[in-house]
Amino acid sequence: MTQKQDEIEQKRRAHAEAFDGALAAIASELTAVEREEVLHFVEFNEFGLAFETLLGIYAETRKSVSPEALDQMQILARRLNRDWGKCREVQHLSR
Repeated sequence: MTQKQDEIEQKRRAHAEAFDGALAAIASELTAVEREEVLHFVEFNEFGLAFETLLGIYAETRKSVSPEALDQMQILARRLNRDWGKCREVQHLSR
C-alpha cells in the first residue's frame, strides 16, 4: 500500500469510527430505519451523504436535538470539513 493509500484508509477509518460513536451516542433519538439509512452511506464510504442524511432526519421529522446529539453532529461536521454554520436547520431544534 502506498503512503497516499494508507492516508486515505486512515481517514476512512476515522470517519467511520466518528459515525459509529455519534450514532451510538444518539441511538435513542433515532429509529432503527433512520439509523440504517445513515449506516448505509457509511458502509459505502459516502460520509458526506451520511452526514447530510443525519441532518435531514432531524430537520424533516422536526425531532428535538439533545445537547449530546448536537455535540456529536458538530464533531462530525468538523471531521468532514463541513461548515457548521450552514447546519442551522438542526441547530434551531436543540432542546
